[in-house]
Amino acid sequence: MLSAFVQAFKTPDLRRKLLFTLGIMALFRLGSVLPTPGVSLKNVQTCVGQAEDASLLSLINIFSGGALLQLSVFALGIMPYITASIIIQLLRVVIPRFEELHKEGQAGTAKLTEYTRYLTIGLGVLQSATIVATAANGQLFPTSGTIEVLGFLPRQRHVPFLQQVYLLAEEIQIPEMTFRRYFDLFAPLYPNYSEEIAQAIFQDFQLDWKMNFKRVSQGQKKKAMIAFAIAIQVPLLLLDEPTNGLDIPAKGEFRRAIARYTSEEQTILISTHQVRDLEQLIDRVVILEGGRIQCNEEVSLISERLYFGALTPAQESQALYRETSIIGSVGILPLEEATSESAFSMELFFNAFISGQRESLLRILHATPTTDASSTL
Repeated sequence: MLSAFVQAFKTPDLRRKLLFTLGIMALFRLGSVLPTPGVSLKNVQTCVGQAEDASLLSLINIFSGGALLQLSVFALGIMPYITASIIIQLLRVVIPRFEELHKEGQAGTAKLTEYTRYLTIGLGVLQSATIVATAANGQLFPTSGTIEVLGFLPRQRHVPFLQQVYLLAEEIQIPEMTFRRYFDLFAPLYPNYSEEIAQAIFQDFQLDWKMNFKRVSQGQKKKAMIAFAIAIQVPLLLLDEPTNGLDIPAKGEFRRAIARYTSEEQTILISTHQVRDLEQLIDRVVILEGGRIQCNEEVSLISERLYFGALTPAQESQALYRETSIIGSVGILPLEEATSESAFSMELFFNAFISGQRESLLRILHATPTTDASSTL
């Protein structure tokens, strides 16, 4: 092997290519540790020490050869060029000129390579500006505070913590195996798993344990994973778009399963765009904006203070919020202005909250109830 390497150096053309490659590698390694002008190396090292356990940052840092978290001159690595190459290849489908250049042979390929380099410069500028802005806003490196869930720090990924939390993702990607095989493999990881609950939900969803994840629809996969998520009975259950892919009867079975097989000791966080599918399950509304909690109220309190539903022409002027629907004008009123109580509408409440009525809604919800004088005598 050594002789072949020596022989390669004796060939002028190969020698130039090898020296060029080694020179580029040495230059990259130098640029990956050389701080960008205006960046404090001491402060960067402090921030890196705080963020070394952040899995996402660590993963991204690997692709840059360790340069990203150093905010070095070559922090982006070769990612902009790879991205530009992929974009140019995809554009061949929609830009006939690019496809013609591809078919022209070496001359056309050289022209596409030139376009790729120009695009790389643009992507490099865009990505570097994004990283700088992210770092300046304090989002690249944590500056203060900790995240604690159930008494654990999630980033440490302790086994007792992982046994108490489960995330049901929107997209389900599982290797080829039967439902039964999946449950047999992963259910033992959760000490509170109940086979009885799993069997009951499978029966409600009309699922067969012999079904294979690779040979059923997305809706069938979602049903099986809903059964698993509920049956493991974790204290903190996270559901991301749980009703996506379910038909109307299955959505009803999902609501009944949540109501029937979960306990008061469990916390279930649901992220969904299908609000109307889950309104009956919600007992607390949390609205986030700008990284801060703007609303954190119990549905029972909202229903006691506000009316949701159709508005008469006389009520429209008194409404905190109103919009037009196929049944006429609907909106939100203070309950004392309404003639009857109503069911809570998450959609109306959210629309009102983000349309500038936040202060009015919160003022009514937080108002101290007036006490009847006769009741105190």
